[in-house]
Amino acid sequence: MKRLLKTELRKAIANPYFIVALGIGLLLCCAEAGEVMGRDSFFQYLDEMAAGENDVFISPASYSCFIFWMSVGGDTVWCFMFYRIAPLLAIVPFGWSLASERRIGYVDQVYTRTKRVRYLAAKALAAFAVGGTVVVVPQLVNLALVATTAPAVVPEVFDVITTGIYHDNLWASWFYEAPGIYVAAYCVLDFVLCGTWASFVVLLGCLTVNRVAVLTIPYVAIYGLQFLNERIFLALGGIRGFQLSLFENLRAYTTQYVQNGWIIAGEVLLLAGACLLLMRVGCRRDEQ
Repeated sequence: MKRLLKTELRKAIANPYFIVALGIGLLLCCAEAGEVMGRDSFFQYLDEMAAGENDVFISPASYSCFIFWMSVGGDTVWCFMFYRIAPLLAIVPFGWSLASERRIGYVDQVYTRTKRVRYLAAKALAAFAVGGTVVVVPQLVNLALVATTAPAVVPEVFDVITTGIYHDNLWASWFYEAPGIYVAAYCVLDFVLCGTWASFVVLLGCLTVNRVAVLTIPYVAIYGLQFLNERIFLALGGIRGFQLSLFENLRAYTTQYVQNGWIIAGEVLLLAGACLLLMRVGCRRDEQ
């Protein structure tokens, strides 16, 4: 199993689709950081204070890099684009792999040398690893970039109006007490969400050999889920309900609905259960 996993990981990383997906993510996150750094510079504020051009004191906490991190304060088109295509970036590197190998008959050779369940598990784990990586690494790079012009200080509660991190937000107390842990928690959350999502998509190859369908249909489906998420609570009188959208659950700041840890855990378990079901189908399928 270990050798099989190494092989699948090598195939997942050493292919141009992984480089393209990671490159697009890095490009968007760096563009987001560049715009924020040019617009909200802490050093510019210090220069204005020193020159007597600004007599209003602003706490350094209001310029915290944790506030300017794209997952919290991103309000640019780059940030919007990144979180909209993040689920797609997660599946581009390896989501097509199983469907492609079934189409060309490669799995026939593999199944004569190892158990099917091991092969499918290795596929799912490799997809999990690269799916989480291409979404989390760009966000960490964004934080590192904004930290070059913004101090890494603990945000103040009075900045809640600008941050949008209220008491009912997921892990809100960590943001105002230990923002480093808050960032780490959301990175782990994003890695698990995108990794499990990528594992589910690659295992859809047990049902079809159409690589385009494997990548596009699930992505369109989560757009439909977001549409329903918004319409359900509008129909109930516009109440502030919970967040189901994979797009919005990747962000530390949600624009409309509250993130619920139990809902997110349920989504992960649902995807994991679907992965196990697909593996069972793949193990019983007769390859031609």
